[in-house]
Amino acid sequence: MDFSKILIRFFLRAHYDPMITTKHISIFSAILQLATDKQSSTLHVYSYELMEIAKVSCRKTYCKALSDLSRSGYLHYQSSFNHNRRSSITLHEFSQ
Repeated sequence: MDFSKILIRFFLRAHYDPMITTKHISIFSAILQLATDKQSSTLHVYSYELMEIAKVSCRKTYCKALSDLSRSGYLHYQSSFNHNRRSSITLHEFSQ
């Protein structure tokens, strides 16, 4: 998976999406950084891992932004609803 293309397409699409804020961009960038490091489009992560990288300190803000991204089709997010299990996030190669 070409992560640079995903980033470019994200910004092209986000430019016209009024829902996208700096919080969404920060969280998506953190997800992309982890995906690039692990060379995988599917991640299993704890919220605190992403929150630290994205510089988001409020769990409610993090959950809302991640849910927004998932609902809008930027990625697929499956919460574990368990603090001892990692949530699943899958990046999409969406078209422009």
